[in-house]
Amino acid sequence: MGERAVVLTLLHDNEPRFVDHAPAEVYATLLDAGQYLCSERTMYRLLAAHAEVRERRDQLRHPIYAAPELLARRPNELWSWDITKLLGPAKWTYFYLYVMLDVFSRYVVGWMVAHRESAALAERAAVLTTAYAAHPERFPAGRPMPAAAPTEVRINPPKPRALEEVALTH
Repeated sequence: MGERAVVLTLLHDNEPRFVDHAPAEVYATLLDAGQYLCSERTMYRLLAAHAEVRERRDQLRHPIYAAPELLARRPNELWSWDITKLLGPAKWTYFYLYVMLDVFSRYVVGWMVAHRESAALAERAAVLTTAYAAHPERFPAGRPMPAAAPTEVRINPPKPRALEEVALTH
């Protein structure tokens, strides 16, 4: 029997006094008994090679999150929005910039600056209405129509099977 096999036999069920002990404890106990087989680190390496070392503390399990698959084929078909915190003129004062973007053309469709962040202000229709009401001159033809652009723009492209389904529906 090789040296590694002797150490593994000692750490496994064949030696009941070491079954539930960490390699550091086994190493110290053997040294107290005047027996040296290998270093503590070698014990860990041997256990890791046989997939017998793992994190024993409870680990947080993260849910699987599927990124949204979005497709825009023409202007004003798909919008995205963002809220950015801007530093104000005095210490501890901030403004919140609400921006609506047309995903296809990447043009700003509407924007608004507010003194506070609010779910009601973040609604897309509210931002557009407020932006249009405050600056109608910026919307001479209603909502902006961008110049010629590519035929499709994707955010998080769908898997090949989903592409086939889209092709069948159009």
